[in-house]
Amino acid sequence: MKRLSHLGYIALGVVAQFEPCSAYRVMMAFQTSGSSYYSGSAGAIYPLLRRLAAEGLVSVEKKRHGKRERKTYSVTKEGMAQFRRWTLTIDPKDDVAFLVDLIRTRVSLLSSFPKADRKKFFVSARQQVAAHIDDIKRMLKDGDELTECDIAAVEGVLASEEARLKWLTLIEKRLA
Repeated sequence: MKRLSHLGYIALGVVAQFEPCSAYRVMMAFQTSGSSYYSGSAGAIYPLLRRLAAEGLVSVEKKRHGKRERKTYSVTKEGMAQFRRWTLTIDPKDDVAFLVDLIRTRVSLLSSFPKADRKKFFVSARQQVAAHIDDIKRMLKDGDELTECDIAAVEGVLASEEARLKWLTLIEKRLA
């Protein structure tokens, strides 16, 4: 059995949380996650669920609803074993060192620009990160439907963003 992408494992997790689960529910979980890193588009999710089914990691149940056929997905025993292995095992290379941060990447490239442009960059970056922090705090405050684990994950995002804002403020003094 070949290894899944992170998107595949996360989709398995969404199906496991909400099974039986429609493809639409999987799309909504990705689209409302607050992350743009993984696509929640129909063009990404439907083919992914077909691949998971073809590999025997999810089962598909088809039901008629009027003229339409509706498919729901459930995680198979093998799918749950793979999802469990991926979720509970931290890979130092893929999980600890894997951190896409496009702001950090841009900072590494700022030497190509004059100080005035750098200053504008830092002002904008700090404003955007601060706005994101406000959104996260609102999500936590209004998160009646969040599970304990959802709250813990969102708190992790909040801590990361607060650290990012502090870092931007510190390096702005040096680089802008």
